[in-house]
Amino acid sequence: MRKHNQISDSNSAAVRPTMEKVEIVRGLRGYFGKRWQAVKKNPKAFTLQVLTYLFICLWMYVISKKVFLFADFQRAMIDQPFKDNYGIILSYLVPVLQIGTGIFFLFTKTRSYGFWSTIALMCVFSMYIILVLLKTWGFVPCACTLEFKLGWIGHLWLNGILITVCTAALLLEQNIKRSIKAVTASDGITKRN
Repeated sequence: MRKHNQISDSNSAAVRPTMEKVEIVRGLRGYFGKRWQAVKKNPKAFTLQVLTYLFICLWMYVISKKVFLFADFQRAMIDQPFKDNYGIILSYLVPVLQIGTGIFFLFTKTRSYGFWSTIALMCVFSMYIILVLLKTWGFVPCACTLEFKLGWIGHLWLNGILITVCTAALLLEQNIKRSIKAVTASDGITKRN
């Protein structure tokens, strides 16, 4: 009898972790199932949210690189083909503008400002890259201020892609707002009748 109890105890102990795993899997299926239903119900809002998170990550990376390696960044700005005073000012101004742009993405009400700010910054950076590639100053400065190791032309392409994605995100956001207003307006008419 004792042997039988020991066997049943060991079996129940083996079954318990399996049951816990089954419950965890069911819980995860329920959680992700609800999320998937929300994505299927409103894919535009999901896409906009993903783009927002991607730009938050982009600006966090860019900002952290400048902040943690500030002395290198400032030296690189001073080495650019304009007066040292402008390089010093830009070494403080550029990170502040980028931090502000990143903060815009954190809040739904200011997200569109984040997209607009990103477009503006990418246009300014792109104009600078074009001037560098045209050898306006008679030489090509080092690529030390580039965030990604793409070279000047690659960085110009990346800026163009970011501008395009931001423009698409702004159009998507406007589309979502219009559809929300239309639903709200139709609900108001239904409630009055």
